[in-house]
Amino acid sequence: MFDRTIAVNLRGHLLATRAVLPHLLAAGAGAIVYTGSGASDSGEAERPSYAMSKGWLGALMRHVASRWGREGITGNVVAPGFTMTEELKASGQVPQPFIERMLETARSPRLGES
Repeated sequence: MFDRTIAVNLRGHLLATRAVLPHLLAAGAGAIVYTGSGASDSGEAERPSYAMSKGWLGALMRHVASRWGREGITGNVVAPGFTMTEELKASGQVPQPFIERMLETARSPRLGES
């Protein structure tokens, strides 16, 4: 689970960054927006790999901003709350007690949906 989570949530962003940077540099400016999560700051007992992978995106974003900011490239992280994706719904892997805990700590009365 750890390796898959890191591969998707961190390595995927890293590879996308490597692919897009030459194009943004050639254009003279651009923005890279990473999809983070509030889990990176709040901590969760159930998904440490997920929280770690999203927390590391902050470090990647700061690296991009520090390294290429003066060349017009910005790095940004958006951090939506817990989102029930179609994959999560279909898998049935999200137990109701977990959903209730997410709602208790959410700043919104509902979870995100995709």
